[in-house]
Amino acid sequence: MKGAAAAAADQKIGAAAAAAAAAAEHDDTDDADEVWPSSNEELWRDVTPLSTVLDEGPHPVVEIDTSPQFRRAHALLYALLSAGERSQRALDLTREVIHLNNANYTAWHYRRQILEGMEGEWDLADELAFSEEWIFDSPKSYQVWQHRRWLVEKAADPSKELEVCASVLNNDAKNYNAWSHRQWVVRTYGLWAAELAFAEAMLQEDFRNNSAWNHRHYVVSHELRSCSGQEDQISAIRSREISYASSWLALAPHNESAWNYLASWFAEGGERHTAERRPWSEIPNELEDRIASVVASHPRCRFALEVLAKVASARGDGEAACQRWRELADSDPVRRRYWEYMADRERERERERTIALQQTGAGAGSGEG
Repeated sequence: MKGAAAAAADQKIGAAAAAAAAAAEHDDTDDADEVWPSSNEELWRDVTPLSTVLDEGPHPVVEIDTSPQFRRAHALLYALLSAGERSQRALDLTREVIHLNNANYTAWHYRRQILEGMEGEWDLADELAFSEEWIFDSPKSYQVWQHRRWLVEKAADPSKELEVCASVLNNDAKNYNAWSHRQWVVRTYGLWAAELAFAEAMLQEDFRNNSAWNHRHYVVSHELRSCSGQEDQISAIRSREISYASSWLALAPHNESAWNYLASWFAEGGERHTAERRPWSEIPNELEDRIASVVASHPRCRFALEVLAKVASARGDGEAACQRWRELADSDPVRRRYWEYMADRERERERERTIALQQTGAGAGSGEG
């Protein structure tokens, strides 16, 4: 069996190999029939490449192995950028640099500057298609998504965006950029109508998808804001969401996402109580019974034990709360000291409550005398 250091080394080697493979996908050996702008000597006769930008010094510790095309294209790009040029050749060059390194934020930013300077000389639909091509090629590149957002704002047309996001999420259901872009779209253009159903469909595909749970909460939070001041309606929404979250508990008792979503509808400790966040002491009886049954079936389920501890504590039942905190300390050794701290704090609260009751009783007695 390999030691931890050897395993870590293997992971680094694997990561380096993956990075090299990814770079090879867009090296100058690809697209053999493509004639890239940087290879046209005549086109750049008036430009002095700014090669010093890529200079790693006389003795680089780990020299980055880049192709001649990569170095020339970037040197030309930085020369044009320094000169503030906004032209078709500059635009074509950004395409080449993005092809070589799609994570180059400078190239994307410069491309937007060029497009702004050439307003009316380029086709928005073509640029949207260009961004979409890169979104599907490199969905984890936030630079590509930022460019897409800029284009959608210019077009004032989000009609394709939910479909694009759904396609990316179909391949990678937890892609942060796709979820973030989708939330921006629905918030900016008011496309909320089908989002609750979309989040539910994603959870049906994978109920452990924390991103889908987050999106559901995002959508429901908007729903709550839209009925501000209507406490009956807010209470109904809250009850619906508590019921929804609780329906997953028995199916996957160790799935933290559902428990976190459930907890979001309850106020912790000294938090202010609102219509959408009630104290744990007001937990519905049916839900409390369901959680107790989870503990009966899964005695080491820390999420269920923690909820029951919070409920007992919120009701002022220090003895029951302490018992749950101790059970957590026994069943969850990784966090044992935290649970022991919670038990100690509960005992201290119980002691303070007892003293307060005694003082109240003594005061009442002396008053009678």
